[in-house]
Amino acid sequence: MVVGLHWIAQAFNFQDNMPAWLGWVAVVLLSHVNYRSGQMHDMAAVTRQAHERGALVIWDLAHAAGAVPVDLNGADADYAVGCTYKYLNGGPGSPAFIWVAPRHIPDFWQPLSGWWGHQRPFDMTVAYEPAGGIRRYLCGTQPIVSLAMVECGLDVAREADIPNCAGSRWRWATCSSPWSRNAAPGIR
Repeated sequence: MVVGLHWIAQAFNFQDNMPAWLGWVAVVLLSHVNYRSGQMHDMAAVTRQAHERGALVIWDLAHAAGAVPVDLNGADADYAVGCTYKYLNGGPGSPAFIWVAPRHIPDFWQPLSGWWGHQRPFDMTVAYEPAGGIRRYLCGTQPIVSLAMVECGLDVAREADIPNCAGSRWRWATCSSPWSRNAAPGIR
């Protein structure tokens, strides 16, 4: 069974209650950062708890990539997906991304085999031969103009003090989010 945890996370602190329901879940799909409240989940702790109960974890990084520190390898994550149009400044139409832990790459398959994901795209062979590593998941031609904007966003993210920026963001989100104001009325 695959469970999207957005509704669970809003209902209660699911990290504290995870053992109660995780035994029957095979795959956990969770946003690293909740876009409504600004709550950031402890990626390493959630992943560890899920793994201890035999579940895989897919992290949604749409509201995390470029905004907060993300350490997928350090958290022993299985998979991640995200976008580049938000905090990586790619704008509308910029590419999404997928991350697959190296231990899963040999067995992970995606249905969209594409030109750039081929081992030898210019051989013009009839049979598809996936490229090695993460490159095998590329499909189609990349949007060059959008990628140029993403490159600028990545340059800024590399130079920024993301932990410091993330702290400022969470303070602002806590004070401005209606959800947070209702949950913690003393914070303004």
